[in-house]
Amino acid sequence: MFGLAISIFALVTLVLCWLMGEAEFRTKVIFTVIFLVTVGWSFLEPLTGMVAQGCLGAVLWWMTFGSRGR
Repeated sequence: MFGLAISIFALVTLVLCWLMGEAEFRTKVIFTVIFLVTVGWSFLEPLTGMVAQGCLGAVLWWMTFGSRGR
């Protein structure tokens, strides 16, 4: 259940990055590919996939909301 919450968090932050983020198009595409890889990875190795999605969600959150005002 915790893994599902982390996956949803990563997906929501990815969508928010696409909608509100000030990153370049190329960066958004790269993070989308990384998200898809981590989803596939979570089927093979659930624990490491969950950790990777958590880290990706944190990075996406920082890129979308944390870098404003700089």
